[in-house]
Amino acid sequence: MDRSPDYPHHGHRRYGIVFRPDNTSVVEKDSPILGEVLKYLQENPHWTVILESHKSSTDGSSRADLEITDKRARTVASWLEAHGIAAARLQPKALGRSKPITEKDTPQEIQRNERIELVKSTI
Repeated sequence: MDRSPDYPHHGHRRYGIVFRPDNTSVVEKDSPILGEVLKYLQENPHWTVILESHKSSTDGSSRADLEITDKRARTVASWLEAHGIAAARLQPKALGRSKPITEKDTPQEIQRNERIELVKSTI
């Protein structure tokens, strides 16, 4: 995963925000990247972020996957809001299984598809 400490351009950056399978709860101890994201948003108050949430297509319906990704994106937005980031700077976006990184179904590849991508923009 790209864990670049800076955001040199507009566009995608993938972060290792960990969720339990088919769950919307963030596993904070396994997601130290949340603190890094918080720090960069605090240091760059002119940034807004689209929180694109994705899911693997190994099981469940497309509709259920969309609901899960919506809840996950909103969970991350809520976490950031609870830590002082204005809601107006966060745009949760559920994409379900529409943009997989890989079509393989190994556990490692499934994990790659279960992700939140942060897309930086400026106000």
